[in-house]
Amino acid sequence: MAAPAPTTPSVVPPIGQATAWGCGAALAYLQAYAAKGFTLECPGYAEGHEAMTCLGVVGACPTSAVIAIADPCPQAYMNEASNSYVITGVAATVIDPYGPCP
Repeated sequence: MAAPAPTTPSVVPPIGQATAWGCGAALAYLQAYAAKGFTLECPGYAEGHEAMTCLGVVGACPTSAVIAIADPCPQAYMNEASNSYVITGVAATVIDPYGPCP
């Protein structure tokens, strides 16, 4: 099944309700809902994953905080917005609560 065409929403959807694909949608959502202080990359290198949130990891982002989106599906960027709060210790939810990209 092919991914839907990329779109850029004119209004960022509520948390956890994104449906738009593409880097424009991903970056808008992350700017609105990810923890502050992360560099946002889309397209980004996510070490073979759909996306990743990285904070001070040796070999990946030792001196930085990065959210990289390789596959800009809604689940990927919603996961990383949530994960940014988990890895900074602000939230205690599960990692990737929205599951994988379809």
